[in-house]
Amino acid sequence: MVARDLGLISRGECTRRLVQTLNTLLRIKHHAPSGMYYNWYDEASGEVITTWPDDGSRVYPFLSSVDNGWLGAALLVVRSADRG
Repeated sequence: MVARDLGLISRGECTRRLVQTLNTLLRIKHHAPSGMYYNWYDEASGEVITTWPDDGSRVYPFLSSVDNGWLGAALLVVRSADRG
């Protein structure tokens, strides 16, 4: 939204990126009972990370209410800023 407002990308490019991001959120695995997203995902595949890419150590996926709250707040900002 800021890149669009600063004239760095067009309105169409901004909309394309927003749609792509929202489609990603619909596709990636999340905790069904709560609707919350896990903390770490592989950027290439969208899979929940269970092994750190750097050293191979085990990662135990968890849900962060704080991080999910930030995501929800960001989505509300986007909704109010992009009225079509």
